[in-house]
Parts: sequence; C-alpha cells; structure tokens
Amino acid sequence: MLATLNVIAVITWLLSLPVIVVGVVLICTKERRKKGLKILRLGALLFFGSLIVFIYLISGIEQDQISTAQIEQDQISTVQIENAKDNDGIGFWGWVLLVILTFFALSTLYNYRQYKREKHFEEQVSMLLSNISPSNFSEASEMFSELDAYEYDYRLMRNEKLLGIQEYVTFMSNKKTQLFGRLLVTNQAIIFESPEKNERITWTKIASANVTYQGCQINRRSGIAWDYEFNANPRFAAVVRTLVKYH
Repeated sequence: MLATLNVIAVITWLLSLPVIVVGVVLICTKERRKKGLKILRLGALLFFGSLIVFIYLISGIEQDQISTAQIEQDQISTVQIENAKDNDGIGFWGWVLLVILTFFALSTLYNYRQYKREKHFEEQVSMLLSNISPSNFSEASEMFSELDAYEYDYRLMRNEKLLGIQEYVTFMSNKKTQLFGRLLVTNQAIIFESPEKNERITWTKIASANVTYQGCQINRRSGIAWDYEFNANPRFAAVVRTLVKYH
C-alpha cells in the first residue's frame, strides 16, 4: 500500500514541474500574468505537497524494510553493508536535488533570455524614436516614411498612408478562436487582415494601445480589448507608440 502511494506521489511531483514551467512562462507575458500566478501557485502546491507526502511515505517504507531486513538477514556482515553504501552513487535524494537544480537553472536561463530579448527590442525602438518630436497627430504621421501599399498588397483608402506592418500575427478574438494574419498601421486606422476575416479600427475609436516585443493590446472606446500575439518588429512598435501618444 505504501509503495503504491509512493508511486502516486512521485508521479504528482513530476507532473507539477511542467505546471510550474507554464506558470513562469505566462507570468513573463504581461497580459496573462494573473493567470500565470494562479498556475504557478497550483504547481508549487503540487510540487511541495507531493514532496512532503513522498518523504513521509519513504520513511515508512524504509522502516518496514529495515525491520524485515533485521529479521531475515541477520547474517549480513558490516563489510557488505558498507560496500552496498559505496555503490549507491549519488543516491535517490541526490537525483531529486539534481532534478530540482536543473529545473531552476533552466527557468533562470529562460527568464534571462526573455529579459535580453526585451531589452534589445526596447533599445531598437528607442533609437527609432530618438529624433522624433511631433506636436500633434498629423506631424507624427509625417515622421515615418510611407510604405509602398502595392508591395504589401494593401488597398489604401482616400488620403491614407501605410506606415507600418507586422507579419505573423495571432488575433485572440476570443478564448477559443485564434485567427492568423497580419497587422497594418496607417494614419487612419489599425487593420488586421486574415484569410477568415478583416478587422479595421480607426484612430478615433482607439482609447489606447500597448505594444511589447511579444504582442499588442488595443483598448477600444467601446467593447472589449483586442489582443494580438507576435514577435514585434521595432518599426511597427515605434509607429504605433507614436501615433497612440498623439492621437
């Protein structure tokens, strides 16, 4: 019975590791930080809870084994016992410690890599914005060179200028539906284009927009926010941030 419970505790402990990893990854995403904290707490609870149960059970099993060994193997010599200990290698707890250290090392490495990516991205955006100081939205629109709409297969509206484009975008239209396409920013609107549907929101309907190296959230003056996930290019982020600031 103790052995069965022990196996269950070990399985639970192993399953808690990917749960913790998922929680850490979501915490690094600003839009999903709250959900990530909940998942991380659950993973930590499973991790430490199963570890405590495992330690308790292994102690009971060891006591039973010692009692049985004393009854059945009274003839085992001290030399044999010492040899067995020498052949144990790092032992079970050594492997447990090694797994824990490896997990935290990988988590630290991942977080450091994300930090470096974000820092490099922000530096590139800052360089693009260093010489830009418009006084209004119209001037802000003129600060960036216009892109060739024909080259990007986009049909401009009257007096519209294509200023930025972001490829490989995932539009989180709701919790169950994801659309894949691209984002375009002009002096009139932000447009999402995909094979399934297109969404266009003019600047007058945008309350705010936040662009990071991982994606963008557009808060509309009415209705729910629109969330997009992508690996942002610095120019697109610079254009959106500037137009949002002065619109």
